[in-house]
Amino acid sequence: MKFDIVAAGYPSIDHILPVSRAPKPGETGIILEPPRLETLNLGGCAPNIAVAGARMGLKTAVIILVGEDPDGQAMISVLNQEGVNTQFGVQVVPNGNTAHSFLFVDPESRHQTFYYPGVSDCEEIKLRLEKHAQAKWGVITVGNAQHNRSALNWMVENKVSILWSHRNDSRAFPDDLIVHLAGVSKIVVLNNHEAQAIKETLEIDSIAELLEYGPQAIILTKGAQGSQIITADDIIEIPAVAPNRMLDPTGAGDAFTAGVLLGLQHEFPLNICCQLGAVVSSFVIEAWGCQTNLPKLAEIKARYHQSFGELDL
Repeated sequence: MKFDIVAAGYPSIDHILPVSRAPKPGETGIILEPPRLETLNLGGCAPNIAVAGARMGLKTAVIILVGEDPDGQAMISVLNQEGVNTQFGVQVVPNGNTAHSFLFVDPESRHQTFYYPGVSDCEEIKLRLEKHAQAKWGVITVGNAQHNRSALNWMVENKVSILWSHRNDSRAFPDDLIVHLAGVSKIVVLNNHEAQAIKETLEIDSIAELLEYGPQAIILTKGAQGSQIITADDIIEIPAVAPNRMLDPTGAGDAFTAGVLLGLQHEFPLNICCQLGAVVSSFVIEAWGCQTNLPKLAEIKARYHQSFGELDL
């Protein structure tokens, strides 16, 4: 088996619920008209990145655990329909429950997220990965720390280039795993809050000091302010791409990462990779759900041309 991208982390069935406000403890908020309530909304950072990559024409796979319940079977079915490989790294746990996320979004697009991991967090389950599979890029994102260690070891042993997509979750990223990832990752993608957490863990004054551990580049995402590429030689600012409308930012970070990986697959310079990330993430914001409006290659090329100029993809 040969893949362009293998992504490891938590899967999720998403329930995205607009609310009137974020209530304080003891208060009640009102759930507004829920979008796509009758639709299975696939989520989780690893599936989001893999589905985005597959829609762009890349060969992708996920390393995830799902239950033997109807939700797990539905998730596998949707991944297969999207063209994501489920034979390599999808492990079905007998009598287990698949993970769900409940995301409450207030009128200012601020999120409160509650995650039920189900079998995804069962540490007594060992990952089974084919030793001789190949991948150009491996993504480690938020997931069970033990499972991510196993996925990371597979990537290192098979000489897979690693992109670390960090999240502020101390359970998923204990200190020793952060140090390990810092030493083996080629590229790190994170936002300002996540950068602050990394600085505290590693006791460094600037996120640029993370480069001393081994990464070639840090990509700092800044929402509507775009992104920043930090290397040993330079700092490059990349503007955001405005969506046609703004409905739901959920999953925009994963879409950005997928766009970056599309550029890396083509061996483009990092500034073009981040421009592609900005283009792909702009589509996700235009609809409810992490995967609802993920673009195909022709749509990416057209919007890239509008935003940055011609690009041969």
